Amino acid sequence: MNEKVKTVIFTVVVTAFFIFMVSGINALLKERIDNNKTVARQKVILRLFGLITPAQQIAESDIPAMFASTTSKISFSLPAAPEAYRLSNAASKVCVVAFTGQGFWDNITGFIALDMESKTIGGIEFTQHGETPGLGGRISEPDFKARFKGKPFSALRADGLRLKIVAEGSASKSDEIDGITGATGTSNALEKIVNNTLASFITLNEGGNPQGLEALKRMLWKENPVIGQILGICSALAVTNLVKNTMVMCLGLIFTLMMSCLTVSLMRNVMPRRVRMIIQVLIIAAYVIFIKIVLDAYLPEISSELGPYVGLIITNCIVMGRTEGYAMANKPLDSVLDGLGAGIGYSLVLLPIAMIREPLGLGTFFGFQIIPADWTKWNMMVIAPSGFFALATCIWIANAFKNDKAKR
Repeated sequence: MNEKVKTVIFTVVVTAFFIFMVSGINALLKERIDNNKTVARQKVILRLFGLITPAQQIAESDIPAMFASTTSKISFSLPAAPEAYRLSNAASKVCVVAFTGQGFWDNITGFIALDMESKTIGGIEFTQHGETPGLGGRISEPDFKARFKGKPFSALRADGLRLKIVAEGSASKSDEIDGITGATGTSNALEKIVNNTLASFITLNEGGNPQGLEALKRMLWKENPVIGQILGICSALAVTNLVKNTMVMCLGLIFTLMMSCLTVSLMRNVMPRRVRMIIQVLIIAAYVIFIKIVLDAYLPEISSELGPYVGLIITNCIVMGRTEGYAMANKPLDSVLDGLGAGIGYSLVLLPIAMIREPLGLGTFFGFQIIPADWTKWNMMVIAPSGFFALATCIWIANAFKNDKAKR
């Protein structure tokens, strides 16, 4: 037998043998592994309710029965509601709510206990994270988790947060929590996860809007991608010289955001973490190419005028930020609403700028002449520097308004 053929056959046989061996063990023990994970989660919830302590010796087989008899799941009418539990004893106002979100390296998941009567945190536990050992990984240490206990969450701070994680050792207010030295990224991510969880659960508990609608509202103003996060600046400067081009760009970005966030959210539980950024770029690129083909077919003039800026949606930080920062950790409906909010927030900044630049620079609006022909056109308004100054003015006005509101 040819040596090369023999090598190939040997490699295939050995590979197949070990694939079947590993797959078989996985299939054989899958039920047991899933049961262990369920019991571990139930122990965390019972611990947050104060029903068991780390020192107690309770048989693993007794945990499910204890969990079923002492707790009940909180039901909300909305499908995107977070997983939450309360004690079967109706007198207790403590709720344990699940949370998940993107950490510095990987998703951070766990549960947080909320006393809805005193409006304070009863405790926090982490069930999974991939933060750096000795740095961000310190969030699992008892000392760090104890920093959350007793913290009030009823009032909103001037910055819109309920709790603020600050530099380690500098917490001086009741709504501040000492972070972790050398793990600013993890601290910032955890601050966002906790505040989003609090906002979502409190809103649902009071019969308000679901998390997705809250995210949509945040993206329109407080976390507006352009004036709040200074993202998408390239297109803001380049396409706002004509209202028609700006509108097409905005619609294209809204479509890309919504569809990319939906797709990434649907795939979030099966997407390999190590290649998630590559997959997200691939998904975004596919939707952008779809938009480009449609524009070439139905609006060739606008497609030509927009030039490379449609293709640059692929690398737009707004799209990548929402898919990675939100869709990877949230349910499809919430992710779609978040993408819609980011797209509308982007549009609410770009369209007014275009509505100023085009009339002053060209004397037209949507291509129609609205200013007399003897009007001296401001040629500067149709070049990129005017877009820069107009955008800077919008950011200045928005920040001045926010600061004035915070002071009051």
